Amino acid sequence: DGTDTPQITDRPLFDDMTVMNFLNARYKGNLPVLVTDLIVAAFDILANAMYRTEPQRTITILRSFLVNKLPAFLGNYTAITFAPLSIETCIGQALLRIDPHAFPSLSQMFDFSSKSSSVSEARQEFLFSCALHQLIPEGSIEVLLGDVPMQSLPASGRYMKADLVSECTSNPAKIEDLIGELENMEGNTGEIAGALFEILLQPLCHLLDNWEGHEDQVENQPVYDEFGSVLLLVSTIKHRFELQPSDLTALDPDSFTSRYFRSASESRTIEQLSEHENDLLGGWIRGLFEAEGINDELMSTCKPAEFHLLIATLFDQSIKACQSRILTMETLKGGFE
Repeated sequence: DGTDTPQITDRPLFDDMTVMNFLNARYKGNLPVLVTDLIVAAFDILANAMYRTEPQRTITILRSFLVNKLPAFLGNYTAITFAPLSIETCIGQALLRIDPHAFPSLSQMFDFSSKSSSVSEARQEFLFSCALHQLIPEGSIEVLLGDVPMQSLPASGRYMKADLVSECTSNPAKIEDLIGELENMEGNTGEIAGALFEILLQPLCHLLDNWEGHEDQVENQPVYDEFGSVLLLVSTIKHRFELQPSDLTALDPDSFTSRYFRSASESRTIEQLSEHENDLLGGWIRGLFEAEGINDELMSTCKPAEFHLLIATLFDQSIKACQSRILTMETLKGGFE
């Protein structure tokens, strides 16, 4: 079904509009059926994971999607398509279709011998999250649940990412508290994850953009190693979660991270390089393929950021030199090794 795709599962961020367009095309504008099916599918996937005795981490991720992501997604979706009464009707119809053995009523859920104990509260958690995101009135929870709820809305209310970022900026100790709240099933995890992402990852991009070596640094290799480690971490996260450069940094488009993720994989011609970049490129070619090797002078005059922006061109020029028999294959392999 439509929920079991990389667009929705196991990512901290994804483009809601892309998913909305996909669902609209699939359901041809039949929005009540779309929303009802989406809710049922999320419950079914969680129930199937429980029946298959999937690892607890998998069940927690699916449960968190149901409680923490789906209501927020529906809130964004229905804001432009639904009246509040219609979405409440869809939720009610969906709950009538979910597996009663996996998601029993509150009066039945105290049978701790049941395999459903790990997800039995998911119905209640989902409804309170829907109320938190203003999809339904809090008073409708008891009607939809068919029982008196044993939960309540979070005392702190609905989180907003901008507020959390501001709080953490003024009180860094708040970050640890928020990390602990990521496991909560209350509907606020999306805003928490977005705030932590902005607080923790964007500073790494800023660090790369404004990298300064230590004044007392004797050797240049450790500077390259440290820079490369931070860049590898940021690149891995970007690749793993298919992030756009705008997700990583809101800085000047001419900053290092913006340029790197926009075009670092593209080789440039010699004419496209500045005079300084040409000098650096020549220095790296001599250092890699001539007897003198890579020396401290080259590494001290070439900042790590400049080096990483030249790598694609360096490879391209080296391979072309080998193809033109200016370099032998053994020299090329030896230099890159």
